[in-house]
Parts: sequence; structure tokens; C-alpha cells
Amino acid sequence: MTEKSGQYYMIIDQARDNSSLQELYTTQESVEAEILYLDTPLASGKELSPWLVKVRPDDPLWQRWQQSNDIFSVISVVIHTEQPHEEVLAHLRHLLEFSSPGGPLWFRYYSLNTLLSLGQSLPDKRFSILSGPINKWLIINQQKIMAYSNEVITPALTHFSEFALSEDEIEQFSTHYSQTKKEEATQ
Repeated sequence: MTEKSGQYYMIIDQARDNSSLQELYTTQESVEAEILYLDTPLASGKELSPWLVKVRPDDPLWQRWQQSNDIFSVISVVIHTEQPHEEVLAHLRHLLEFSSPGGPLWFRYYSLNTLLSLGQSLPDKRFSILSGPINKWLIINQQKIMAYSNEVITPALTHFSEFALSEDEIEQFSTHYSQTKKEEATQ
């Protein structure tokens, strides 16, 4: 499941569990991490911001994510890229807000249920635009690692709300999202 070249990053949803970040800083010697909300329209809520953390498959953080049955596996997404860090960071920041027929919306693409629903509802070409410089999204669902691969690397987004969902895509996403939440509730 791991690639030989490129870089892995973990997106940790601090709004759902900030103890993971505290553990990260106390268990690892050096941490390369960025607050995703900085330099975005959401900057005032940085205490709830997801973090982008550089990881390797042999890191304790990766091991915890991969073997976890607790909330950590739900609040964390791993991405793989071969593109420069600044390009990936800018792209992820620009994804925080997307255009919809009703106007711009806050986009929690790093949420497990959101990513599952996007992976199931968007056609490959649209998923490639969403992914931009990201080669692969890795999530843990029902204790198994799932990968959504981006076959066509596209340029990083350059401004907020550049990614838009059509009404049909929103409807398909909503259907998948509701189904995912129902399945989660029955487990």
C-alpha cells in the first residue's frame, strides 16, 4: 500500500479530537505540521483547524492510524503526493471552500464520511480535479485501508471556490453520505 517515492501527509481533524495532536508532539522527536486554516477565510477558527502532518509508514503516528480501532482512524486521512509541499498545502487550503449552486460552502473533505462519499459519487475526471497534486487518498473504513487513486495529476487549485459541485453531484454525494452515516450508526 505504500509508495517508494514521494511524500505522505496525514490530515488530522483537530475539531473532533485534539488529543491526537498533543500526543504527536510528545511522542515524536521532530514534527513537520501545518495548520490548514491559516491564510484562509477560516483562519479565525484555527483552534479547530485540521492539521497537515508529514508522516512515514514507519512513524508511530502512522502505526497508530493503521492499527487503531478508536476515533483516531476516523479523524485522520493519509495522502500521498510526489509534488512539492507548498503546492499540496495550497491545494488543500483552497479546497476548504467550494462553490455550490447556493453559494460557497465550507468543505470538510478530510472527514472520513465525506471522502468515502466523494470517492463513490464523483466520476474519475472530477475526482482528479478535486485531488489536484495528490496521487492517493488513504482512509481506514471498518478496520481496512481503502485507497482512492488519482490517475491524472492535475494542477493545484489557485483560489478558493475554484472547485464546484453541480446540483447532480451534490445530490449523489448527499445520497452516499446519508447511506454511509446510516451504516456507521448500525455498527
